[in-house]
Amino acid sequence: MSEQTYQNWQRLHRKTVHGEALTEFEIELYDAGRNQLDADERFDADIERLQELREKRVQADLERRTLRERQSELDSHISELESRMDARTRQLLGIRNFD
Repeated sequence: MSEQTYQNWQRLHRKTVHGEALTEFEIELYDAGRNQLDADERFDADIERLQELREKRVQADLERRTLRERQSELDSHISELESRMDARTRQLLGIRNFD
């Protein structure tokens, strides 16, 4: 809504608040302005929610990367430990590579 349109709407709003009668044309302008302000407010809330969700997505991506790095470290450590086991122990643990 332009500044001029908003100023006109405010003038109509003040008339309404003070109980002054509006013409049919003024009522249409007033209602259209109120609807536009409501739509702008909802749009702003949607933008804030979108920004919040994007931030959560970034945080989730960082956590996922951290977890994948940790998983890789653990897999390496497990492989190292399994390589030290004899064939019988690996077989008992269900490790596929029995030598």
